[in-house]
Amino acid sequence: MNKDNTPYNEAAAKNMQNSQTAAAAPAANMVGNWNVTIHSTIEGILTEQWNVTQDGAKITGGVKSKSGDATLEGSLNGAIFLGAITDGDKKYVVRGTAVDDDFDGTIRMGKNEFLLSAKRSK
Repeated sequence: MNKDNTPYNEAAAKNMQNSQTAAAAPAANMVGNWNVTIHSTIEGILTEQWNVTQDGAKITGGVKSKSGDATLEGSLNGAIFLGAITDGDKKYVVRGTAVDDDFDGTIRMGKNEFLLSAKRSK
């Protein structure tokens, strides 16, 4: 019995310990060129080309869009990416999940947030 009079469950305690250890998953691999589609309800379908480099969990890269070149930077927590694209004085927040050659998430442009999907170029 535990101090609070609940039965002690050794298997449950071990599972909890194992899940806490597994929480520190290695960063996904995002290196490469990505063909990105942004589903804007204001401007329609937007396309960008991301060239991504990676140092552990740190992501950096360049972005080519119809408005020119911008920079991408952020970090990974396992497969979860949180970063920003900086285009001059504009900053767009990007959140998403990278799995193999696919990336899905959102991009916040001003007050609006749009769906974003990407495929790594082969």
